[in-house]
Amino acid sequence: MNPNIQTNKWEKVLSFFIRYKKILVFGGTGILIIVLLILFLDYSSKSSAAAASRLYDKAFFTLNSLGYVTNQAERLKIYQAQVNNMISLVQLYPNTVSAEKVRLFLGRAFYEDYFQTGKQESLNMSISYYSTALEKARADFYRALSLIGRAQCHEQQLKFDKAFEDYSIVATKLSKEGFAPIALIGMARCKEQLSDYQSAISYYQKLISEYPQSDWAKFARGKLYYYSEQSDIHGQSLPSTNVLQLMPQ
Repeated sequence: MNPNIQTNKWEKVLSFFIRYKKILVFGGTGILIIVLLILFLDYSSKSSAAAASRLYDKAFFTLNSLGYVTNQAERLKIYQAQVNNMISLVQLYPNTVSAEKVRLFLGRAFYEDYFQTGKQESLNMSISYYSTALEKARADFYRALSLIGRAQCHEQQLKFDKAFEDYSIVATKLSKEGFAPIALIGMARCKEQLSDYQSAISYYQKLISEYPQSDWAKFARGKLYYYSEQSDIHGQSLPSTNVLQLMPQ
């Protein structure tokens, strides 16, 4: 190779770097900053997930140990402290898997508190946690649990149309998550509360047809047997039901 050609080649490369050195320096710095930012966010995410997981495990270990506490007042004190810790977990690490699980737990905890105390505020808090859990959920399994929990809250508010909507999503779009039988029972129950008994019967029949071996199918058979003994309810004629079809196969 001609040495002059080789020299000219490197001179051109050097000339290119000299001419565009500012762009290259700033461009390289920008890329470096982006890479460092990605690494930092990844580290921060893993660090947050680990911290949230530790808080979650500690809280649930403590709650599972409450059976050993014989003093009722002390037990309630410990329980409330752990609930407060989990509320803090959600606030500190809102985008972690542990936070998803905690929202579901808190939704249920406030729902049960509503039954014990009758406080409407507790029911509203339950709906809030279930709604946020649904919004933040990254897996259909958690979405299904969130919808079922929220639907039960809507039933307590006598908002049966809203409850039916949540149940129907679980029974159709999220049926693979294993909660469809529960959702179909909920849908039938909502229709009963809305005095739409024919639709209620159809959902009980659907449950028996699609999930004949489930525990909920036993309940549905009992309901259909009851309806088979009625000619009408509140003046609403009912479709005939073959009792033999209600028997498990």
